Amino acid sequence: MRRNGKAGDRDFSVAFSHGLGVAALISGLYILGQRDFLFFHTGIELFAVSVGWGVFLIAWSSRRMIDNHYIVLLGISFFFTGILDIVHTLTYKGMGVVTGYGSGIATQLWIAARYLQAVSMLVASIYVRRRMTSAIAFPVYAVITLLLLASIFIWRIFPECFLDGTGLTPFKIASEYVIILLFALSGITLYLNRSHFEKTVLRFLAVFTMTTIISEFCFTRYTNLYGMGNIFGHLFKLTAYYFCYRAIVEGAVTNPTGVLFWQLKQTEEALLSAQGELKERLRERTTELNGTSKQLSTEVEGRKRVEGEKEILQAQFLQSQKMEAVGRLAGGIAHDFNNMMTAVIGFSEMLLDKVGNDHPIRKGLEQIKRAGENAASLTGQLLAFSRKQVLQPRIISINTQIEGMKHMLKRLIGEDVDLETVLSVDTANVNVDPVQFQQVLINLVVNARDAIPNGGKVTVESHNIFLDDDYAHTHEGVKSGNYVLLEVSDTGIGMDEETKSKIFEPFYTTKELGKGTGLGLATVYGIVKQSGGHIWVYSEPGKGTTFKLYFPSAEGAVAHPTLEDIAPKALRGKETILVVEDEDIVREVIKQALEINGYHALVAKSAKEAEEIFRQNEGNINLMITDVVMPGTSGPDLASRIQASRKTVRVLFISGYSDEAIVRHGILGSGTAFLPKPFSPNQLARKVREILDS
Repeated sequence: MRRNGKAGDRDFSVAFSHGLGVAALISGLYILGQRDFLFFHTGIELFAVSVGWGVFLIAWSSRRMIDNHYIVLLGISFFFTGILDIVHTLTYKGMGVVTGYGSGIATQLWIAARYLQAVSMLVASIYVRRRMTSAIAFPVYAVITLLLLASIFIWRIFPECFLDGTGLTPFKIASEYVIILLFALSGITLYLNRSHFEKTVLRFLAVFTMTTIISEFCFTRYTNLYGMGNIFGHLFKLTAYYFCYRAIVEGAVTNPTGVLFWQLKQTEEALLSAQGELKERLRERTTELNGTSKQLSTEVEGRKRVEGEKEILQAQFLQSQKMEAVGRLAGGIAHDFNNMMTAVIGFSEMLLDKVGNDHPIRKGLEQIKRAGENAASLTGQLLAFSRKQVLQPRIISINTQIEGMKHMLKRLIGEDVDLETVLSVDTANVNVDPVQFQQVLINLVVNARDAIPNGGKVTVESHNIFLDDDYAHTHEGVKSGNYVLLEVSDTGIGMDEETKSKIFEPFYTTKELGKGTGLGLATVYGIVKQSGGHIWVYSEPGKGTTFKLYFPSAEGAVAHPTLEDIAPKALRGKETILVVEDEDIVREVIKQALEINGYHALVAKSAKEAEEIFRQNEGNINLMITDVVMPGTSGPDLASRIQASRKTVRVLFISGYSDEAIVRHGILGSGTAFLPKPFSPNQLARKVREILDS
C-alpha cells in the first residue's frame, strides 16, 4: 500500500515526539554521566556499535537486490567503525582491559574511528546512483582498519591526541573541525541526491548528520571527563545514532521499500500516481458534465487545510529547534551579543545627550536604550549560568553584607512574609565578588517568597563549618576544608524530586507563563560555582525548602573600597587614547564617546595596526583601550608589547567574555583594569577618568 506524503510527515512527527522522550532519557544519562562516567560512556558506545552493526547486517544481507548502494557502503563502514569504537571503549581509562599504552590511546582510537566514519559518509554519496562491488569494499575497509590499529598499537606513528596534564593536542582539536567539515559536506551531497531517498528516511539521515556535527563540536570544548563538552558530546552521539536507528534499522523492518528498494517504490508510486491522475481526470470530467462545483470547492478547502496543518507542524518543529539551540549554546552567543548591545546602548545614550527633553524622538531613544539594557541584563544571567562572566572578588564579611541588605530584602518579600536572620558572630570572611553575592542572596530570598503563597517565614543563617573527607567523597567536586555556610530556608510548598533535579537548569521554571525567566536559580548556581563554592538544596512537598551555599573561608581583613561619584565635568579630559577593537561598530561608539568628553582618540582594528600607531605617537598616548580577544594577537599580548616599550602607558581591557590570558577561571587578575561589555558612554568615561587619575 502506498504511503502518501501526509503519512510520511506524520511518521516524522511521531518520531520527533519520540525524540523528545529520548531527550528526557538523555537528561537522566547526563546525571548518570556526572556520577559514574565509565558506565555512562560504555553504555553509549555499546548502543552506537549495536546500531552500526544492525545497519551493516541489513545492508549486507540485501546487497545483491538493491540498486542504491549508499546503504551498503554505509553499513560496511559502520561495521569497521564499530570495531574501532569497541577497542576505544576497552582502552578507556579505568576499564583495566588494555594497559601499558598510556591514557591518550583511547582518544587516538576515537579520532581514527571518526575519520573513517566521516570519509565513508562522504564517499557513500557516490554510490547513490551506481552499484558497488562489496566483495572488494569489505576487504579494503578491513585493511584500512588494521593499518589504523597497527599505527596506534604497534608502530605508534598515529599523532598524539591527548596528553596527561595538558589535555587535548592541537592535532585532536584540528581533527574535530576537519571531521565536522567532512560531515557537513556529506550532508550537502545527501541533500543533492535527495530524490533517491524516501522523504522520512532522508530526514532521519539529515538529523543524524546534524546531531553528529554538534557532537563533534562539543568534543572540541573538552576540559575533563565530567565537563559539559565531553558529557554533551556523548549525549549528542547517542541522539545521532537513535535517528540512524529510526532511519535504517527500524525503517528496513517497517518500511523496506522506503529504505532498501526505493527505486522499486518510485516505480510503484509512478503507477499509482498515473492511476490517480486517471481517476482524477474522470472525476473532473464527471463533475464538469454534471455541472456541479461543490466537490471542487471541497477539494480546494481540503488542500488549504492540509497545507495549513503542514505549515503549523513545520513552525512547531523550527521553534523547538530554536529553543534547544538557546539552551545548549547560551554561553556562546554572549560575546557577539554584548558587542551589539554596546553599540545600541552607546549610540542611544549619546543621542539622548544631544536632544532636549521635549524632542519628539526622545521617548523612542529612551525605549531603545532601555531595551538594550534589558537585553544586556539577560545576557549577564546567561553568562552567570555558563560561568563565563568576569568576577571582581575581594575579602568580605557575609554577615555585614546580609545586615546591609536586610531592609531591602524585607521590602522585597512583602509584609505577609517574616524575614529572620541568624548570624554567627564568629563567621569567617570569604573572598567573593560582593555585587554577585548580593545577586545570589536576592535571587534566593525572592525564590523563597514565591514559594510561600499565603504567608510564612524566610530564614537566612550563616556560620562556619568544616567539611571532612567523608563529606567530600560523597559530594561531587567538593574539597575538604573550612567553609562559611549560608542557608536560606522557607516554610513554603516545597518541591518533589523531579523538580529538584531541574531547578538549576536555565529556562526551567515552575511559574506560570510571563512570571519568570527560569534564570534566577541558574544564575545563583553559576555564581556560586565560579566563586569556588558549592550549593545543595533540600526540600520535600509541603515541608519547605533549604538552600545551603558553601563558600571557602578566606584569610585577611575585610576590604572597604571608597565609592566616589564623579561629577559630570570631571569626566572630561584632553589625553590621547588608543582604541583597539576589531568590531567596527563597537570601535566607532567608543571613539565618539571619548571625543564627546574632549579626549583625542586614535583607533585601530588589529594589534598590528595598533603597534604602528603607537610607534608614530609613542610619546603622546596616555591610555590604551583594547579588546581581550581579537584575531591574531590578543589584547593581553598587545598590552605586554606596548608596556615593554613604554611602561607608563595604562591599559583598560574590554570584552564580552573573559579570556585566560587576563582572566583565570573567570576571576579578574589583581590590578587589572577591566570593563565588561556592554557598557554605556558614561560608564566608559568614568572608568577612563578613574584610570587616568589613579
